[in-house]
Amino acid sequence: MSAALWKYVEYIINMYMLRHIFFIPRFYNIYGNRVLSVEDVMMIAKEKYIQYISHTPDDLSMLFHPLNNHYSGLSGEAAEDIELVVFLLASAETFVNRQFHQMINLLSMCYQLATPDGNPIKRLVFYFAEALKERIQQETGNALLGGMGHQRRKTMQLQDALTMLHPAAIACHQQLPVSQVIQFASMQAILDNVSTSSRIHLVDIGIKNGLYWVIFMQALSVRHECPLELLKITAVISSSRESTEVIGKRLSSFAQSINLPFSFNIVVTSMEDLMEEVFSFETEETVAFFSHVYLSTMLAWPNRLAALMGVMKKIRPRVMVVVEIEAHTNSPALMDRFIEALFLYGSLFDCLENCMDRCSQFRKTIEAVYLWEGIQNLVTSEGELWIHRHEKIDYWRDVFGRFGLVEMELSKSSLSQADLVLKKNPCGKFCTLAMNGKSLICGWKGAPISSVSAWEFRQE
Repeated sequence: MSAALWKYVEYIINMYMLRHIFFIPRFYNIYGNRVLSVEDVMMIAKEKYIQYISHTPDDLSMLFHPLNNHYSGLSGEAAEDIELVVFLLASAETFVNRQFHQMINLLSMCYQLATPDGNPIKRLVFYFAEALKERIQQETGNALLGGMGHQRRKTMQLQDALTMLHPAAIACHQQLPVSQVIQFASMQAILDNVSTSSRIHLVDIGIKNGLYWVIFMQALSVRHECPLELLKITAVISSSRESTEVIGKRLSSFAQSINLPFSFNIVVTSMEDLMEEVFSFETEETVAFFSHVYLSTMLAWPNRLAALMGVMKKIRPRVMVVVEIEAHTNSPALMDRFIEALFLYGSLFDCLENCMDRCSQFRKTIEAVYLWEGIQNLVTSEGELWIHRHEKIDYWRDVFGRFGLVEMELSKSSLSQADLVLKKNPCGKFCTLAMNGKSLICGWKGAPISSVSAWEFRQE
């Protein structure tokens, strides 16, 4: 059994003892109709799998016994969901152990119940099963797979995906409280540090859709104490300019509609070749750097991250605001990162379930494009091809400290913005906010999702 499964044994034993000491039934009530959260389902499934694998590591036949014998107080759907996660965990474990024929049987069990149109667990298991199927194809070819899962996932056509991505991103921002909190808190953190500047230069490393800059512009447009002379945004990218030019046109159009002096520039370069000279900085500009879930994409290439930090140290921006996923999916052991990712994406699928309609085309785009890309890359890729890695804030605190960056306190206004967003959003009650040091951690039903942190270079 992998270390990733063993590390939960002590936790589960402790929880078991606490439940019996205090007579608290954690997973079901006397009416037998307890509704489990996604995290509950996965914790029970993991507990069940650990019990079986620790007793019979070479015989997974017991996994096929009916679950209701063990959790008779659960609803049929909850028992079915637990079964699905157990089969998925077993599939991943058998792949790691190169028991491919056994893995195929387990994946077939997943496909009997999992679906991209079902509840969060069934959607989650479906996409992870699809990724495992691709991984075993890489190892063995199609000989073992037959038609398993064929026609279950309809790959979105590229043009359709591109057409849907922008409106899906807007819908995501409008409906998901986690997205809103992160965007408002990070923009406020930048605003707090450029409040007295008339010429502002924002450097967006690996710009995403740019929607967050609309929030920033709106805030600047109502600022009266220091009239704005120019807002400049420089997007630093390492691939094609075309999609970034579309973002620039949208932002320029919005700036014009609110009479905001604005310019948009694009720098196309590989991060290891990034140089201070590519930026057109002016003497009176106040410079701020922003990274939205981009620094983690350089974990596969430490030299690129070091090069970026070296350039930043020369520029010495007023502030660097960083948004990252609060999870550790950077383990070289597939099973370790598989389990960590399962819980992370489980929370994301659960968030979509609560905040968006199941039939929403925007939700389907988010799942079939954004979430699928991350799951697929994490499961099917290794080495430098594996770019969807994440680390928690403590890791980034250590990295930034080595480059001379000091963590800054997020202002009360930044935290107030986050709290206000939750109060206005119908699903805000499920979103949780916590501080880790000076950084904000935004979670879903208690499970951490993202971090927002602000940094400045140490005075020399």
